[in-house]
Amino acid sequence: MVGDLVKAECNHCSKLLAGGSKVETTHLKDHLNICPKEYVKIFNKQDCSVQKNLNDKNDTMTLAPYEFYQEDGRRNLAEMMIIFHEYPISIVEHMGFRNYSKTLQPGFKVPSRNTTRKDIMKRYELEKENVATLLRKAKDKIAITIDMWIAEN
Repeated sequence: MVGDLVKAECNHCSKLLAGGSKVETTHLKDHLNICPKEYVKIFNKQDCSVQKNLNDKNDTMTLAPYEFYQEDGRRNLAEMMIIFHEYPISIVEHMGFRNYSKTLQPGFKVPSRNTTRKDIMKRYELEKENVATLLRKAKDKIAITIDMWIAEN
């Protein structure tokens, strides 16, 4: 309280702002956008992740800043979901998958089927070159056998 006025104090820069039960709170939120303390600006963005404290028995979670990389998301989509788990490439066009991705990370732009196919082919060419390099470096003889079978279903 300052004189007869109720004031709210910013937890970060200690600035006194209008407060009390009859004062709206929009100006308090607006202050966070212009607060001079740098870490306030970091947490005001949506670039935060929730981290669970494993040692806490109350299951509390805290916000921590992180950086989002679109290319890492595209690479994981191609390598882990489509190559490793053998999901169809068309999954990127499914509305449910797009909505789910947007929920997890609003900044992630789900690539098209063609872009995903190109990402997979880039990975294939990289692995093909790695195998060729290993074979060129091999000093011993190499035998390659293939066992092919056809499933009726």
